[in-house]
Amino acid sequence: MRPPPEQLARWRSEAWRADMAAWLHSVVADAGAEPTAAMVVHRVAFWSALVSIETAHGRLWAKENHPGQAFEGPMTTVLAEVVSDQIVAPAAVSGARMATWDAGPVLTETGEPDADWLTAVVSEFAELQRRVEVHGRRLLTAGLPDFPVSAVPGYVATQLDACQLLPVGHPFHLTRGAADAMEAGLHRARAAVEVLSRVDIPPSIEHNDLYGANCFPDLSGTGGHRLRFFDFGDAVWTHPFGVLAIPLRIAFSIGVTDADTARLVDAYLDAWTDVAPLAELRPLVPAAVRLAGAQRFETYRRQLAGVDPEAFRGWETSALGWLASTTDPQP
Repeated sequence: MRPPPEQLARWRSEAWRADMAAWLHSVVADAGAEPTAAMVVHRVAFWSALVSIETAHGRLWAKENHPGQAFEGPMTTVLAEVVSDQIVAPAAVSGARMATWDAGPVLTETGEPDADWLTAVVSEFAELQRRVEVHGRRLLTAGLPDFPVSAVPGYVATQLDACQLLPVGHPFHLTRGAADAMEAGLHRARAAVEVLSRVDIPPSIEHNDLYGANCFPDLSGTGGHRLRFFDFGDAVWTHPFGVLAIPLRIAFSIGVTDADTARLVDAYLDAWTDVAPLAELRPLVPAAVRLAGAQRFETYRRQLAGVDPEAFRGWETSALGWLASTTDPQP
């Protein structure tokens, strides 16, 4: 039996493009519209292929995810049933494919990031997490990966061994010295798990890539929300506070003051003040952010399957940096 074609080569083939175009045309027809232009391929990368087509009803976007992210469409369909006012609902889903109607400019296209919009992003996503926490069984059944924080130390130890076994020159190869340095800090990951166990925070969806390019300003004037979230292909079911990892990195990179960062964190944590007071919630954030590095690394690792490792060239610093952040003195 011949092996399946390399994922990126398949997405670049004329056969795949013809098949994707035929599927998009069927989605457009089901919406009672007609295409007004040919399908455009915007991006082919290891995580997905992104295309669009213009119609009389507006632009229809579609992507086909890497098989490791194929859960996004079915899982987002469930989200659309339980938090329809906070996400961009799919127009159609077929296996790893998902189509959505254009929702306008994303938040990062409306202005420079600052403390105010970072605070809006995290506080509104916190509300989504609280609303979703009771729907875990449905989301997990739809394919959302389950990654309890208690599993992180063992996961990191396993990946340190696995990365050393990769060929020298592989983007994710670790030398013995680099792996040993990370392993020496595993006690920090175990300590973080213990910190999180002190307060019983229910697991929920963790977007795992939460920033302004993955949400739209909601101009509908309905629902009382300022933002609608999308792009859940990296998401996991775990301790919710890890979702702050990327927003806090952005806050640091753009020079948000310590006082404004503290207000941002408190605005996020406010959604859980029915569970515990802020004074008990705040110490959980550094622990959750540390362990979130494993979740970020896993999104890269699972997409190695069926993809030429050279497609990850340029991403290795990010991927291995997230893995290292679980054990670094300062994540």
